[in-house]
Amino acid sequence: MIDGAGSTLALAPAAATRVAAVVPGLYAWVVLVLIAIIVALYWRGEVVRDRMAAQRERLKAELLAITAGLAAVPLDLGPDELAGHILRELTTHLGVAAASLYVPAEGAQAGLRRIGHSGLPRALPPELPRAYLDPTVGLVGRSLTQRAAFSSGDDGGAGYLVPGIRRGGVGLFPVLHRDDTVGLLVLEGETAGWFARDRDLVEVVVQEMAMVIVNARLERDAQERARYREMARVRSEILANVSHELRTPLGVLRGYLETLQASGARMPEAQRGEFLEVALSEERELEDMVDNLLAMSRIETAGVRVDGTWFRGADLRRAGLRALTPAAAGRVAWTEGKKGDDALLYGDLPQLAGVVHNLVQNAIKYSPGAVRVEMAPADGTGARVCVVDEGTGVREDELTRIFERFYRSPGNALSEIRGFGLGLSIARRVVEAHGGRIWAHNREGGGLAVCFEWPQPPRATGRPAAGKGGTSHG
Repeated sequence: MIDGAGSTLALAPAAATRVAAVVPGLYAWVVLVLIAIIVALYWRGEVVRDRMAAQRERLKAELLAITAGLAAVPLDLGPDELAGHILRELTTHLGVAAASLYVPAEGAQAGLRRIGHSGLPRALPPELPRAYLDPTVGLVGRSLTQRAAFSSGDDGGAGYLVPGIRRGGVGLFPVLHRDDTVGLLVLEGETAGWFARDRDLVEVVVQEMAMVIVNARLERDAQERARYREMARVRSEILANVSHELRTPLGVLRGYLETLQASGARMPEAQRGEFLEVALSEERELEDMVDNLLAMSRIETAGVRVDGTWFRGADLRRAGLRALTPAAAGRVAWTEGKKGDDALLYGDLPQLAGVVHNLVQNAIKYSPGAVRVEMAPADGTGARVCVVDEGTGVREDELTRIFERFYRSPGNALSEIRGFGLGLSIARRVVEAHGGRIWAHNREGGGLAVCFEWPQPPRATGRPAAGKGGTSHG
């Protein structure tokens, strides 16, 4: 027994020695594993940090690019053009398939309407009725009501966008400015997870978009107010000018008629005839002024309606000079091209004759000498008429302005020459309605030439039958 126990006691130190030899090895393995875990965690953290840094740099670059694009948007664009410009910037730098901007439609019961898009939007229709904006029926209503961004989910599982429409990959971003809902930005992504990845960036961009849209609205409102003020100013000037110009011939006419009424029976025949001639002249001038005012009013309201017919050059000559007084007609010489009175022309004869009449009247009014009317074929297949006077001409910077409504050269406006400045403006509108053009140039040696030309339709035969048609030009 003593020997057995001694043997057992003798083995104990040997086992302890073996255990003591194994334990340091285990400690070393544990330490190595811990070090490997720490290194792996550190490496993973570095990778994550690198990815996050790259993501931040990407978002920063995209934000800077989009911001630069938004800053370059002209504020004088119309709403549709402005929206299109902004949305193109978003689709270019965010990599989404389509972008749409919806704004409140007009009317108390109206919903939203799409004013611009980039790409091919498929998520929502162009018009969203007010019933679709109820937050209980779709994500669009929830986004607008909660003033927060919503995603339909990559597979559309988040719910209906509006009643009956479910689509994946759609992000809804309300465009807000203070307490005002400017609109709703709808983005349609191309890749899974784009909403979570780019949401923060898009929300920053949407804030800038709201400022751009609001600034554009303010700019447009300011322009509208300035235009209304200018219209009011011009209207006042026109009324004052019309009142002055109409009062002059009316006063002269009344004076001569009252004299004839009081003393006509005792006047010599020659003097009575002279008074009547002056009264008739003033009446004709007054009639021309009223006709021009009515003609411009019709043009501004309904445009110029062209009723085309075939007519001869002689018809235009007779109709254009018919309303002139004998004294004025005596100052006018009509010269013709090789075809002359036999030239076959197409257009609205009464309106073209009115153009000739206005140009001749202007030439007689502003020129003391003779007036020449030249009619000849224009380049190609058109017809051309020029009215040439022997006056002093106009300044080079006024050669285009004389065709503006109510424009009168400063020198003429201060002279005793009467007029509203409408004749040449009416002539321009009529000629342009015929597809033609009108212009003026100073002639060498003195005088002004005002010319107009208009195209002629092709003729299948040498002498086509007269035709008629109507077109309207605003």
